Amino acid sequence: MERQESGLKKTLGRGDLFSMAVGQIIGAGIMSLCGVAIGMTGTGVVLAFIVAAVISCTSLLPAAQVAAACPVTGGTYRYPSRLLNPKVGFFEVMVYILCQITISMYAITFATYFQDLVPGVNLKLVALAILTIVFVTNIFGTKSAAVVQKILVAALIAGLLSFILFGIIEVDYSYVFRPENMFLNGPRSFLTAAALLTFSTSGALTVSELGGEAKNAARDLPVAMIGSTLFVGVLYALISLVASGVLPWEQVANQPLSLVANEILPRPFFYVFLIGAALGATATTMNATFSWVTKPVMIACDDGWFPRKLAEVNKKFGTPHYLILIFYLVGVIPIVLDISLETIATIGSGLGCVYQALAPLSAIFLIKKYPEAYERSKFKLPKKTIPVFAIFAFVLLIIQSVLLISDLTAGAAAASVLYLAGSIILAFILEKKRNIKIPDDLN
Repeated sequence: MERQESGLKKTLGRGDLFSMAVGQIIGAGIMSLCGVAIGMTGTGVVLAFIVAAVISCTSLLPAAQVAAACPVTGGTYRYPSRLLNPKVGFFEVMVYILCQITISMYAITFATYFQDLVPGVNLKLVALAILTIVFVTNIFGTKSAAVVQKILVAALIAGLLSFILFGIIEVDYSYVFRPENMFLNGPRSFLTAAALLTFSTSGALTVSELGGEAKNAARDLPVAMIGSTLFVGVLYALISLVASGVLPWEQVANQPLSLVANEILPRPFFYVFLIGAALGATATTMNATFSWVTKPVMIACDDGWFPRKLAEVNKKFGTPHYLILIFYLVGVIPIVLDISLETIATIGSGLGCVYQALAPLSAIFLIKKYPEAYERSKFKLPKKTIPVFAIFAFVLLIIQSVLLISDLTAGAAAASVLYLAGSIILAFILEKKRNIKIPDDLN
């Protein structure tokens, strides 16, 4: 039986992948969570971003190795299901689906900044409108989404650079690096803030989902993943320095970056920031998300875990319309139900650490199961270092997950744990009931 992924088109070059990765990383995370992190740890947000970036880069290395050696569609699900265990793959994809409630966070954050431009607009309607526009754009194909992405990323970088260049001369450096301002609520709050901010720095992993649509995936995927993370890490350090060092932390805690932008930017550049950075950041993340978000579920459908019809690819546009619609609804529901931004972010990033932790572990088994793929890879970590990086990344991500989930309300934390437990049980039931047979398709 022909697999649904065969209908996908190889149209993405290195620039497309890099812009997708940058757009995915820079988004609602920096625009909405920077203020939240300042509330947690004061001016320590600068150091927290650096720690988060180091964690993201470390956890990315083994995943980049697997993606370079075995570039495929839907790597988030495919790698653990082939290299670890089929049931682990199903658990991974179930966690992955719930984590995509963060799609609503991007839309809500977009609406929040849009209100700075047009005071009095209905936030819920704006959030639903931008979500719908991005949904429709991606219905017409990944390449059209990539073209839109390049335009949005250019505007995004222009807006962020204006924030940095005008703000860096206004920073009170002695205030920023004063110890009592850097660790307001103690070491645990600092570590929790760093864990939360990995949500803002770890988006590059998602381009591994696009291996089946990349023109030269083995060469371009690791370059796009690692290069984009380093590039954005430098931007984030500078942005957080300005965000926490111009006004007293009490004024900017839990506030959007537009508060500081309004203080430091001349009016024309303030609008450049709002349109390019604030609106562009959230729009690029939404746009990039819809380009890759369906891929793991598509492969899981082909493997038999879910109905194959859900993953059907439209022959004209080369996109899985039903799955795009499902994730559109995953984004709509929290907006309609008025779930708080903090709850959405914490659940999404907390459980996101769980599924991201399994990608590095997959790298340990790559050399044993597919030695030829490793040898021909254009990106090679030394064999002895792969288990070290993989275990280090796994432990860090699990610790982050525990920190974040424990920071939820008791009800939300219990619901998250029950969902994880239910996914494990369902994996055993479905594997036996559906007689799941996983193909050997990583070579």
